[in-house]
Amino acid sequence: MLGIVRGHRGALRVYSEPGKGSSFKLLLPIAPGTAVELAATNPLADGWRGSGRILLAEEEETVRAVVARGLENLGFTVTPAADGREASVIFEAQPDAFTLVVMDLTMPHLDGAEAFDRMRRVRPDLRVVLMSGFSEHDATPTFAGFLQKPFELAHLRDKIRAVFEEPET
Repeated sequence: MLGIVRGHRGALRVYSEPGKGSSFKLLLPIAPGTAVELAATNPLADGWRGSGRILLAEEEETVRAVVARGLENLGFTVTPAADGREASVIFEAQPDAFTLVVMDLTMPHLDGAEAFDRMRRVRPDLRVVLMSGFSEHDATPTFAGFLQKPFELAHLRDKIRAVFEEPET
């Protein structure tokens, strides 16, 4: 979460007293321009659908559930993992079962870069889309794609579509 706040040039203030609790203030800069109401759009309107099995590694349960639902709506079968270590174990048990891995950069036990390195040793052609609250600058160039959090389903669809449509290296 702190990565998302910093990525938007914001700050997080924390105040805590033993036995009394804690308070958190999230400070974000004012968005430039005038607010514009956008019409609701269907992120699947262009009809593109994928297929295959995606390993999804994301520590935040809510984010993992929302992204998994979005991937399933795009036609994929999703295998969730709560952290990099769990994702590595799942992947190493069936490395050829996955057409793509979507994972967070910052996870407990094994971060996205470390999990990616382990998976790539087993399967060098593996395509990985990295998600992060940090900027793309923090991601290594060996990932197939990068999505900065927060993102919309349409951005996820476009990134995955681009990964599948580019030639394998």
